[in-house]
Amino acid sequence: MTALHAQPEANLIGIEEPENYVHPRALEAFVEYLVDARDRMQLMITTHSPLLLDFVRDPAAIRVVRCGTDGDTTVVAEKNAQGVTKALEESGFGLGEFHETKGFGA
Repeated sequence: MTALHAQPEANLIGIEEPENYVHPRALEAFVEYLVDARDRMQLMITTHSPLLLDFVRDPAAIRVVRCGTDGDTTVVAEKNAQGVTKALEESGFGLGEFHETKGFGA
């Protein structure tokens, strides 16, 4: 939070696993701050939390980093973000559930 407010001129802020030791309601409020801040700066958030993805609610904002069997690392974005958004709205599922069942970029 301090970095988001104290560094309005920052180009990039990275936060690793913000869900650790944070109450889910506080995490939801934190994600709202992140969503607001992304218009002012680039954010890189790492997580293993489907709950955090549920709070983001924007498939176009998500990138998944994968390590292949050959050791190469790839970064995958959802190819059909608008379709995923529509499907989530119709189903009532969250973005975290989508990632756990189907995965991004599949």
